[in-house]
Amino acid sequence: MRPNARAGTWRYLTGLTVLVVMSLVPGCTAVFEATASKAYEGPTLPREDIAVITTKFVEDFYILWAVDTKILSIDGKKVDRKSAEVLPGPHDLVLGRGSAGGDFYPITDASSVHFNARAGGLYVALSDWYRSKTWYWIEDEATGELVAGTKPPTSN
Repeated sequence: MRPNARAGTWRYLTGLTVLVVMSLVPGCTAVFEATASKAYEGPTLPREDIAVITTKFVEDFYILWAVDTKILSIDGKKVDRKSAEVLPGPHDLVLGRGSAGGDFYPITDASSVHFNARAGGLYVALSDWYRSKTWYWIEDEATGELVAGTKPPTSN
């Protein structure tokens, strides 16, 4: 095989892999929604009667490893999850930022975020490191609207 042909094949396979991964990303919240653990007492309720809070992995590298957001507690009860089902109404979440993957290792301080969940809502808990501070916030997944916490300032 000619050297240029090999490089072309490599670029094609790399590009194809990126396209496949990118096509899967929009469905990530649907996967978390389907696997969300119940974080309320009582019988399991239909999806339209509860709210789902998920975290979404964002490619963010702090020092040398991938970083992710995790729900550490809901209303004072330790949950340690990537997604959870809650009843509609006010909730206090403690969000943490740490290493992505199997073992979550916190690398920044956790923070409490208060928000009001609506029945049928799907929310995404996010975090970012900006100017030596960790920022935590929650967005409505459907609209992208900020519903709790504070996003970092936009860099100019």
